[in-house]
Amino acid sequence: MVLRFFNVYGPRQGLNDYSGVITKFIDNIKHGKPLFIYSGGSQTRDFVNVSDVVDAIVASMKSNKATGETIQVGTGKPTSIKELAETLSKLANTKLCIEYKDARVGEIEHSYADIAKASRLLGYQPHVPLEKGLASLISA
Repeated sequence: MVLRFFNVYGPRQGLNDYSGVITKFIDNIKHGKPLFIYSGGSQTRDFVNVSDVVDAIVASMKSNKATGETIQVGTGKPTSIKELAETLSKLANTKLCIEYKDARVGEIEHSYADIAKASRLLGYQPHVPLEKGLASLISA
């Protein structure tokens, strides 16, 4: 089977050119730098905590129902980049400086998982709400 992970986040993620938006936003917050939001921030992503991804992997190793299947692993809930920035601002108890930039060429506008197959075949259900997962990263 193939497990297709959406935007995975969690502790100990490295910061580099390929880092996800959560890692970049938190680093900028901690260093008092502005957050860069492209295309107004209405684009959505499905941010899934690494512990939920681990649960899906373990469930997939125990299942014989999903042989040959491609299964999406996420939360099934879209979050806009602007909402993400606002949530991080609230959790960090700071007023953020946001700089809006033009849309990036080729960027997907909306991306979130359909977890129905993961639920049906693996018994998968995400357990870490985004705000709780982000709070643990902000406080680290």
